[in-house]
Amino acid sequence: MAVYLSSGDMLVLYSEGITEAQNRVGEIFGKQRWQSLPVEARAYSRPPLRYWVDSLLSFIGEASQADDISLLII
Repeated sequence: MAVYLSSGDMLVLYSEGITEAQNRVGEIFGKQRWQSLPVEARAYSRPPLRYWVDSLLSFIGEASQADDISLLII
């Protein structure tokens, strides 16, 4: 399978540690929340990666990290 990217396209690869990240009350970040971030990031003045990471870290807060969190944006 080939994937062709055009100018302005992004390829986002991430581990399940992102969508399964939990906050202090045990709520998970979830796929739906993760998938809404690209649209929200358009209004943010910094690069999308920074917005996504800030959003995730803000959600997790002081909770312990239970899994790896990996993110690659091309």
